[in-house]
Amino acid sequence: MKHRLLDYIAYVESVLAGESTLESDEVVRTDLLLQIQFFQHERLVHLLVTLLFALLFVGTTLFFFLSFLSWRPSTAHHHLH
Repeated sequence: MKHRLLDYIAYVESVLAGESTLESDEVVRTDLLLQIQFFQHERLVHLLVTLLFALLFVGTTLFFFLSFLSWRPSTAHHHLH
């Protein structure tokens, strides 16, 4: 992702350093909006994955904690003596 972003920054800087026309400005603007949309989508996916793992962690932790609280040693082996 870092490499993609650096390549895009270099591309925009090269376009901005050249002759600017109305058409080239529109192409850069359209491309910039597309790149922003792509990066927003990537951030959303990462957020959802992070939330999923957080929920799974909390759920698993609660399950084991509540299981530990409700666990009682078996009394069956005491009757054998």
